[in-house]
Amino acid sequence: MMLPGPLESRAAITDLIHRYARNVRDRTPAASADLFVDDVSFEVRELDFADPSAPSRRRSIEMGKAAVLAHIGRSADGAVRVCPTITNVLIDIDGDAARANCLMTSRVWPSGQTLFGQYDDDFIYDGDRWRFRSRVYTIFGDAS
Repeated sequence: MMLPGPLESRAAITDLIHRYARNVRDRTPAASADLFVDDVSFEVRELDFADPSAPSRRRSIEMGKAAVLAHIGRSADGAVRVCPTITNVLIDIDGDAARANCLMTSRVWPSGQTLFGQYDDDFIYDGDRWRFRSRVYTIFGDAS
């Protein structure tokens, strides 16, 4: 296993984050299958600005790739369209592991709702590419 250098790794991880958002936007959750390790976890939290040290869990942790794909597939199946936009990607790399933080603003149609929050991600270099090991999305609030 030959790890890519830090610049190549940062570019690959940034692409991974953006590809996930594009797959949600394009309503193609199956295209995200190769982005995750098999035992990936995903959690959605909501921040209480009165007590920002203790975000509440909005959705249970989804364990495993099939559960995560089903979770993101919910926006592909219904009348709701989700359009996430990713900004401020910061990545720390430590050998074959990495962590990232980014902001996400998501517009939801037809409601017009706009959610704002951040992702805290863990990655692993899995043989030939970087993959998500875990994602935690913390909703800061409705920016509508």
